[in-house]
Amino acid sequence: MVNNSTSPVNHGRSLLETSSRSVAGSVTATHNFLVTNLSRLDGMGIGKFVSSSTFSLGGRDWSISVFPDGCKKDQDDKAVHVSAFLCFLRGAVDARAKFSLSLWISDDQVTEFSDTHTFHSVNAKWGWSKFIEKSELRELLCSGDDCFTIRCTLTVMEDPRTEHGSNVIVPLPELHQDLTHMLKNGEGPDVTFSVGDQLFPAHKCMLAARSMVFKAQFFGAVKENDTRCVTVHDMEPAIFDALLHFIYTDSLPDDYCSS
Repeated sequence: MVNNSTSPVNHGRSLLETSSRSVAGSVTATHNFLVTNLSRLDGMGIGKFVSSSTFSLGGRDWSISVFPDGCKKDQDDKAVHVSAFLCFLRGAVDARAKFSLSLWISDDQVTEFSDTHTFHSVNAKWGWSKFIEKSELRELLCSGDDCFTIRCTLTVMEDPRTEHGSNVIVPLPELHQDLTHMLKNGEGPDVTFSVGDQLFPAHKCMLAARSMVFKAQFFGAVKENDTRCVTVHDMEPAIFDALLHFIYTDSLPDDYCSS
């Protein structure tokens, strides 16, 4: 979550804006555990397992455990299942992990399971007691070399950290000053008003945005044919000058207010 704090404007000085952000990173890796000679592992017993070598990720150690005869006896299911688990061996506890375990024979994927789990203690295991029926696995291996691979793709979520952003000095808005400068210096005008004996250059888009009368005159259905020069009758030049100043800046000229 991004937190922004803004200091108040103080005596016309620029605004100081600071920022920070919360970063929740993660690291991902894959470990392949080759189990050979499954037929020789038959009958090793329920709850007995073979383990992969230790692999490290996210500052923690992990391994894969495979139970050829299953991790526990299920009274309601007479089928024997091979069980597969991810084991958290060492490191900071409360490790949040997203992982998948898939079974491969040669280059073919047979099955895959995935889950997200928080490992609260060392030597904790999480996985699937019914990863695959042993009879199905034997059938798949009967024409092969009696080995299979358990592939673990593991993502360890890192603890969120807060990063400080760089301070940004936000200048005070100067739109009014810029528009006043544009009006007084006659920069890029596309219409000129003739009032008395004076000429006032201006910008149609600005006038139309600020006045429905000017919008209709310049861009409406009944707009005048030639609007490059507009003559204004029955108005003093000083009054029209103040009107333009108000349209551009939303304020009256200082000398007009004092007079």
